[in-house]
Amino acid sequence: MKQFKFVAAAILLIGALNAWADNAKPAEQPVHVSLLSVDNSKLGADIKVAPADYPNGVFVKIKEGFSERPISASIFAAKLKKLGFKIVEKPEDADVIFRVGSINISFREIEQNADGIDARKVDLTIGTIGTAIATGGISLLVATDWSGFGNTRPENKIMLVILENPKTGKQSETAITGIIKADESGVKATIATFNILSDEWMIAHVVGYTDVQKDNLQPAPASAVSASK
Repeated sequence: MKQFKFVAAAILLIGALNAWADNAKPAEQPVHVSLLSVDNSKLGADIKVAPADYPNGVFVKIKEGFSERPISASIFAAKLKKLGFKIVEKPEDADVIFRVGSINISFREIEQNADGIDARKVDLTIGTIGTAIATGGISLLVATDWSGFGNTRPENKIMLVILENPKTGKQSETAITGIIKADESGVKATIATFNILSDEWMIAHVVGYTDVQKDNLQPAPASAVSASK
C-alpha cells in the first residue's frame, strides 16, 4: 500500500513538473543584425530636411497594400522626434507627410508580432512605443565580419521615403538600400532591419544629424538647469 502511494505521488509530481515546463518560457536570446553596406546615392540623394523646415510639424504614414501600419510608423516618427521634429497626429495638420514604404520589409510582421504586442490594444502615443518596440531584445551589430552569424544569407533590403506636401500634393522621393545580415529570420530581425535603414536615412537626409546626436548624448549644461529655491 505504501509503495502504491509513493508511485501515485511520483506520478502527480511528474505531471506537475511537466505542466510547469510547458508553461515556462525559455530565456529570450538576442537577435544579431549587421549592416554590411548601404547605398543612398540613387533616388533623391540631394534632398535634405530639418525641423525648422516644418514649423507646424510632420506626420509619418506607412501603408502596406490597403492597410495602415501605425506601429511601424511610430518607430520612424520617434526617430524624427528625437532629432527635433514636431510630430502631429493628423496629416492635414502637418507641413509634410513622410510616406515610408518597402518592397521587402514586412511592416505587417512588425505590426502583428512586435514583442507580442497586440496592434489593436497598443498605446500609439508617438515617441513612447517606438523606442519600446525597437530596442526590446535586439542586439544590433554594425560590422563587416558576419562569419559567426549563422547560416542566413545577406539580403538586399530597400526602403522608400516620400515627402509629400499635404496641401499641394507635391512629392519628393528618396530611396535607401542596404545589405543586411541577420543570425536568424523573424520579427526581431525585421524590426532591427527597419531601424537600421531608418537611421541610415536620417544620416543621409537630416541636416545636422551628427550634431543633434551629440547634443542628445551630452548632459544639459549647468546654465540650462533651474536652481531650486
